[in-house]
Amino acid sequence: MSWAEVNFHVIENLDETSVTYAVEFIDGLIMCGISSRASDIHIHPAKGHTEIRLRIDGKLLVGPGIKKKGMRV
Repeated sequence: MSWAEVNFHVIENLDETSVTYAVEFIDGLIMCGISSRASDIHIHPAKGHTEIRLRIDGKLLVGPGIKKKGMRV
C-alpha cells in the first residue's frame, strides 16, 4: 500500500483560519488512521515542515509534509 492509497483527504481541506483548526486536524488525522487501519500515527517535526507517518500492515508510510509557514500554533 502506498501513501497515495491512504485516506488523507479528511485533513487536506481544513480551514487553517478556523478557531477549531487544531481540534479538527487531530480528529481528521485520527479518522484517517482508523479508516486506513493504521496501528500508529507519527507526527515528526522537521525544519520547515512537519511529516505525518502512518504504520499500516507493519510498514511506516511517510505522507506529504505540512508546511510550518501559515500553520496555526
